[in-house]
Amino acid sequence: MVFFCALLSLGSCASNPELDLMLHESPQGAVYLERIPDRSFLAAHPIKIDQDTIARVLQGILVKENQGLLQNFLAGQSQAVSAFSEDEVRYLAPLLAEGLTRAAVDQQIGFRLIRTGSSGTPQSESAGSGASHSPGRLALMETSRGSMYAYGRSLYVTVLEYHVRSERTDSITKANRRQSDHTGLTDRTLSFTPESARRPDSYRGKNSTNTTLVIDYESLAALPTHTPAHVLPPPPAKEAPLQQAPSLPPDAGRDAPLRLLQEQMNQKNRELEDLRKELQDIRRQLREPATAVPAPAR
Repeated sequence: MVFFCALLSLGSCASNPELDLMLHESPQGAVYLERIPDRSFLAAHPIKIDQDTIARVLQGILVKENQGLLQNFLAGQSQAVSAFSEDEVRYLAPLLAEGLTRAAVDQQIGFRLIRTGSSGTPQSESAGSGASHSPGRLALMETSRGSMYAYGRSLYVTVLEYHVRSERTDSITKANRRQSDHTGLTDRTLSFTPESARRPDSYRGKNSTNTTLVIDYESLAALPTHTPAHVLPPPPAKEAPLQQAPSLPPDAGRDAPLRLLQEQMNQKNRELEDLRKELQDIRRQLREPATAVPAPAR
């Protein structure tokens, strides 16, 4: 357990549920059994749910960036994307299915995913602890963490951290590791597809959070498999198609996307200019003195 905390945890292990049994651990992540913090709660474990259903649950979890009004106006509303990649689903599904068969009524299945890469930025020698090793490159690590348990005919999936980034050097001292305390979920919203398989928020118990999704796994397993709508390419723009067509010659080739983008930016600039003129008119009307009204004759 000491090795697990030192290698995988971004925060203090004391703040996490008590680890009972490590089921699998690798550079890609870990799946483990941990004690449910609420000792009075009893889950429906052990239970057998096939890994294909678990995979559909993971594939159905979507995450969407929360943008401001200005960003929505300039770039359009952000699209919800899958929270877990295909590789992550393939890694987690069989391990979570095994965990559900081995968990006791007072346990839940915890999981952690790790993505690593290099920033390509050389580390300065002064950033270390005075060691004589040659400067290395900053290694980036993104961590996602969550838990799952079964209760009744529902699977409760909680995402606790999402793509939380930390940077560490290749030196053995790890003295200049930088870690983030954020969950990565402050400006993101979770949802699920198909919506018909998601339980309403009233199913959430006191052990749940606003990043807990309650899934009717029996209903989900009974639905036909299909390509999720969120992974399909977006439909072509419907705005003024007849006006855009003449501006794109048949031999436009690779320049077509650039010209379409330029026309969209020009349209937005015109809309902003109209808004600016309206604001100027309003300010001018506010500055003009009110017309004097003659007093009534006595």
